[in-house]
Amino acid sequence: KNGLVIVTYPSGLYLSLFVPISSYALLLFFTFIKKRYQRTKYELDIILIVSNNKIKLKGYADSGNTLLIDNYPVIFLSNKYRYLIKELEKGPIIEYKTVSEQTSETSYKGEIIIKDKVFRVLISISQNRSHFHECDCLLNLNLI
Repeated sequence: KNGLVIVTYPSGLYLSLFVPISSYALLLFFTFIKKRYQRTKYELDIILIVSNNKIKLKGYADSGNTLLIDNYPVIFLSNKYRYLIKELEKGPIIEYKTVSEQTSETSYKGEIIIKDKVFRVLISISQNRSHFHECDCLLNLNLI
């Protein structure tokens, strides 16, 4: 009435179930929001330049990737973009070790744009999509 909202709380058994369940749901919600916020701090919009074409991608600033070869930072591109690099010049074979694997891949010489700045990089294709944090590539920390 008169613009007032009346909220009634359940009592008894319902109350004893409602409070812990709703508290746990709120905790999960805020944990999810916090993790999502922390992850977006490391996400960057990048542009991959291939044959004068500019492809917009989402990059993740990987704090574990400081790999430099011949003074070029190495970035790891998701396997789903393998078709993009066919036109790029091949670079050296890259041997690297991650937490879960040790591998070697052909690299490709390329250019990316981050925040209006052009960087020459070596691009390696990664088969393991699980490390990409829902992004298209893992960026080198030296680029940030």
